[in-house]
Amino acid sequence: MLKNLSINKKLFLGFGLLIVILIAILSLNCYLATKSKNKAEYTKEEAVRFAMYAKDMKLYVVQVQQWLTDISATRAMEGFDDGFAEAKNNADEFKKLLGEFRAYYSEKGLTEQLKNIESLDKSFDEYYAMGEKMAHVYIEEGPEKGNVWMEQFDPYAAKIGDSIDIFVNDNVDNMINSLDNIVTSSKSVVFINIVVGMSVLLFGLVVAYLISNGIISGIKLVIFRLRDIAQGEGDLTSRIELNSQDELGQLAKWFNVFVERIENVIIKVKGTSMELHQVTREISESAQRISEGAQQQAAS
Repeated sequence: MLKNLSINKKLFLGFGLLIVILIAILSLNCYLATKSKNKAEYTKEEAVRFAMYAKDMKLYVVQVQQWLTDISATRAMEGFDDGFAEAKNNADEFKKLLGEFRAYYSEKGLTEQLKNIESLDKSFDEYYAMGEKMAHVYIEEGPEKGNVWMEQFDPYAAKIGDSIDIFVNDNVDNMINSLDNIVTSSKSVVFINIVVGMSVLLFGLVVAYLISNGIISGIKLVIFRLRDIAQGEGDLTSRIELNSQDELGQLAKWFNVFVERIENVIIKVKGTSMELHQVTREISESAQRISEGAQQQAAS
């Protein structure tokens, strides 16, 4: 098939394939870069943000317990009576961030995470309600009865503490996994670029070799035959065997036609020379016979 193509078309085909491959590589790079960009944006906008939210929620849980414990210890003495307000502020902040998680999970359709959020919300409500009751008992009925409520409050605090720790760890792990994915994607892009780049280079070298070798070998063959003829050592009966329809094939074809015509001319010249030689010999013989006849007549 390639033998029927012109040199121009062969070059166009070979380098055209390289251009197509390069375009494909650029498209692949754009796709991988976009994918990495999306992962980076997700990590920045979601994974990291929600990991920080989870850590803040843990702090708010601790702060609620701290403020309720402080007001229980001071029994809401003047100057130390802001414990309930501060505890509520932290509880509100906790609820606000919990709402962010609820909205995000609902948007993404993450039903399992939504169940965990609802369970965490319920545990926090129980924890906060029990903490307020404990603080009121300390203030209104004294440490003796307050200590009883403290013992009841501790399991709620432990439960919400364990739940929030798991919640924080899950979100931090998600953030770490997202960062790992970015690193993995970046490494994949580099590896793919190296492999594809080397493949394109190898393919380009093969294409260049095949095209140039086809051109140069044909040119060398024609040069060899021309040199033989120019130096007077060429065999005019031999022909250039170049099975190609490109420009070199046309060159070989017309070179063969040219040599064939030269051969025919030489054959004709050779034939004419032989005829002239024959005529010359016949004339010489006739002249000799005439001379001999003249000599005989003179002798008689």
